Amino acid sequence: MGIDSFIPGRGEKRRAGAAAEPSGSPRGLTAFVCDGAELDGTLSSRGTIRIDGRFGGKIVDADTVVVGESGDVQADIHAKNVIVSGAVAGDVCASRQIVLKPSARVKGSIGSPALVVERGARVNGRVKMVRPEVVAQTRTVAPAANPAARSKAGTRAARNAAPKPLPAALGGSSAT
Repeated sequence: MGIDSFIPGRGEKRRAGAAAEPSGSPRGLTAFVCDGAELDGTLSSRGTIRIDGRFGGKIVDADTVVVGESGDVQADIHAKNVIVSGAVAGDVCASRQIVLKPSARVKGSIGSPALVVERGARVNGRVKMVRPEVVAQTRTVAPAANPAARSKAGTRAARNAAPKPLPAALGGSSAT
């Protein structure tokens, strides 16, 4: 399977009646962390980001973030749309929609105006249904440093730790 299979309009037929993308918007896959790859840092893209490997840090300003079944994300995610089939430890904020597939495992706060949780998906954390403008404001809240996510032993500890409190912009307490 090549990269073309992830790009709408290439390698697949567009569904009849599918909405066209707005003119001037980026199309297709713009960043990909493959299975077996490990990446730490800040990832920003105006298109679609797909993660099938391990990513630690933060993901910001993406149109769509897709965490594949083999994906292991130790990061806060801020995007328009988020689709999770793998593991995410961190806050997930989407200004449009979050979709949790049956194999999804999320540990952290979730904030979005629309949430789809398919049977079998697991969430350990707070869920807040918010207006799109409230989710956009959460990007200004600095995520807590997560040095434990930098090592494999720390990753296990981060998975077993209690979820972080919900950011104040999503209705959480400002007191720590």
